[in-house]
Amino acid sequence: MGRSIGRSIVVLWGQQWLLLLVAVGLLWWYSPVSAYSALLAGIIFWLPSAYFTLRVFRFKGACATEEIVRNVYQGAMGKFLLTAVGFSTVFVFVKPLDMFTLFIVYIGLIISQCVLVSRWV
Repeated sequence: MGRSIGRSIVVLWGQQWLLLLVAVGLLWWYSPVSAYSALLAGIIFWLPSAYFTLRVFRFKGACATEEIVRNVYQGAMGKFLLTAVGFSTVFVFVKPLDMFTLFIVYIGLIISQCVLVSRWV
């Protein structure tokens, strides 16, 4: 990973985790079930995203074009599978679960990533 790209990604991840932890802290006052459901949503969102990011930015430069394209496809498939496994695992093993909070926080993190990355352009 390039130095500026790597630093930007770490800052993005830090901002997302800060946003998530603030949401979890606020939800704790409402309901502990909602709080840990929000935290699980963050984990389900972040782990596949981190896998994709690390996979895609393994190579750089014009000579590595084929490797980059291959890693984008493999990273996207891995991200999809990790997300599906994450949701499946939570649905099967976590009881009680606040499904509404889980999905709202997951969607909110997707939106936050779009907003935060759009500031780079």
